[in-house]
Amino acid sequence: WNPWTETLANWRRELWRPELDVANEFGYDAGFACPSLESGPLPHFEPLTISETAEHVVTRDWRGVTQRNRRDGGSIPEFLDYPVKTPADWEALRDTRYRLEDLDLRVAQDWDLFRARLAETGEAVQVGSFPWGVFGTLRDLMGVEAFLIGFYTEPDMIRDMMDRLTAIWIGIWERVAAEVRIDHVHIWEDMSGRHGSLISPEMAEAFMMPCYDRIADFARAHGVRVISVDTDGDCRELVPLMMNHGVNAFFPFEVQAGNDILDYRRQYPGLGIMG
Repeated sequence: WNPWTETLANWRRELWRPELDVANEFGYDAGFACPSLESGPLPHFEPLTISETAEHVVTRDWRGVTQRNRRDGGSIPEFLDYPVKTPADWEALRDTRYRLEDLDLRVAQDWDLFRARLAETGEAVQVGSFPWGVFGTLRDLMGVEAFLIGFYTEPDMIRDMMDRLTAIWIGIWERVAAEVRIDHVHIWEDMSGRHGSLISPEMAEAFMMPCYDRIADFARAHGVRVISVDTDGDCRELVPLMMNHGVNAFFPFEVQAGNDILDYRRQYPGLGIMG
C-alpha cells in the first residue's frame, strides 16, 4: 500500500527526496497485477461538473454518484446523490448498464502483454478491487441510509442487485482464469464502523453469504489461494462469519476502532492480516 497522499508529500519534502518510493524504501511488495476489467456500469455515466467554488467542486462521477470534494484532495468526499432510489431505477440500470450479455466487453486486457509483465515481475494476479463488493457497491449505488433501510423495505431488490453484481464479477473472472492463473480475489466492503458491522451477522448471512459462497466456489475451482475482504472499523463480528464462507484474509484492522491484532492472531492463527 501507500500512505495518504499528503503524508507521502510531507515525507518527500522533509527528506528532500522527491522521488521517494515507499515500497522500495521499506522492502515490501509493490502490489498485485490486476488485469484491466470493467466491474461497474457499462457504459459509464458521463462525468459532469455540477458546481465549483475556490475550495470545493461538486461532480457526478462515472458510477452515477454525485459528490462534493475538496480541490486539494485532503478529505474523503461528501456524497450527495445516488443512481438507485427505487426498484424501477435499479431495473433500468440493470437492463442497460449491468447486462450479463456484455461480459466479453468488460475484459479490455491484452493478454500477451499481461503475461509478459508477469514473466518479468513475478507479480501475483488479483481480481476484484475497490469499489467492488457485495455490500460496498450497493452502498455506492443507493447511499448508506437508503441501502440499510432497503434491507427491510425492498429485500427482493437488494438480493437481485447482489446477485447480478456477483454474476458479472464471476463471469469476467472466468475469462481471466482462462488466460492466466489467479492468485487473489479481493472483495471491498467497508461495512463496519467503530461500533461494529452496519448490519447484523444474521442479515449478512442471509443476504450476502450466498454470494460469498459462489465466489468461494470459483476460487476453489481455479486454485485461487487468497480471498480477502477490506472492511474498516470493528470487524470482530464479520471475521468468523466470512471465514466460514471462504475468506482467509482481512484488512485494515483499525486500532482506533478497537481491533487487537494479537487477539485476532490467537483466535484465528490461519487468518491473513494486513494493515
